Amino acid sequence: MISLKLTKYKLNKEKIQLAINECVNRVQQTYAGVETYQVAKTLKSLILCKRRFLQMVKLEVDNLILLFEREESTAAEMQPVISNCRMISGQLYNKIHELEMKFDETDTLSSVIHQVHSIDLNKLREMEDWDETYDLVYLESCLNQISELQRNEILVNSSIMTEKLMSDPGLNSRFKFLSKWLMNRTPNIESIIQDLVHIDEEFESFARTFIANPDSNFTNTNINIINTTAADLAVPAETLQRQNFSKKKVKWTSPDLSPSPMIEPQPELEPELHQDQDAIASEVDVSMQDTTFNEQGPSTPSAPTTAVPRRKMRSSLLTHQSLLATARK
Repeated sequence: MISLKLTKYKLNKEKIQLAINECVNRVQQTYAGVETYQVAKTLKSLILCKRRFLQMVKLEVDNLILLFEREESTAAEMQPVISNCRMISGQLYNKIHELEMKFDETDTLSSVIHQVHSIDLNKLREMEDWDETYDLVYLESCLNQISELQRNEILVNSSIMTEKLMSDPGLNSRFKFLSKWLMNRTPNIESIIQDLVHIDEEFESFARTFIANPDSNFTNTNINIINTTAADLAVPAETLQRQNFSKKKVKWTSPDLSPSPMIEPQPELEPELHQDQDAIASEVDVSMQDTTFNEQGPSTPSAPTTAVPRRKMRSSLLTHQSLLATARK
């Protein structure tokens, strides 16, 4: 009798293990194969890339302010330029903070994991001999590793985009205008500052190269990073109201300037994941236009695997040192 019970228990545990592995594989295949999530990851990488770009532009503007303020002979004459630079620096600071908040917003990427918690986990708990102290911990460790892999992919892609941005002559000149002006003294520094209003249009053209794909349905996908609404990538609002998971912090290493934003609760995905491909908005906002420079003053500031080892999740999504902290010192 004891032998039969042990054999039955072993078979039940094997069934649970297979069910967990199947669930994990399905999540991995969803992230790898559904274009909705590929585009969402690209957008997040572009957010980080543009944040770094604006930080470098802001640093150059702040250096120009310091240069003119230190030269007493020209400080009074260049006061209008200094005022414009301060206004632009404040607007750039606000834009950078908006990008950080945008990056931490809930979107379709988190909804995949949430479906496992809200739907698949309930089915797993109905299986005979399910053990919360072991089986649930194993499932959570697998999901944590998948989430970390997605974040790492976003960070790596962002680094690649930033490297390409550095080699782009037009964008490169936007965060090196001070050194070039000091060498040539042409064109007029006032016109250089005023021309910064076009940086969003230029970044838009740069970002399109990472989205446009003739063989995909997302050739005209909108990549407006700052002004994107919740409807662009988020799931229905009612799913957010049912979310009960705790919030996690993303550490933006800028101690003086921008607070560490909180990640909103993750939304719940509808049962049919693959129906999301046809449910995407046919035309999302791609323009990335930024008109704040024209204002009178600054605004108020992977192949699936069947067995995944346990691994502790990273405590911080970003570890890059913000250039904003350097600019304020």
